Amino acid sequence: MLSRMPRMSNIFITHLIALETRFIIYFANLTLFIQCCLI
Repeated sequence: MLSRMPRMSNIFITHLIALETRFIIYFANLTLFIQCCLI
């Protein structure tokens, strides 16, 4: 069970990073879109 725990936390961390990256990309695109609309 102890050997399985780091693996699970590793998957969870990877999922969190992927979600965060997706949000950053979405937010950057939204900012770019707003700037294009304002100009």
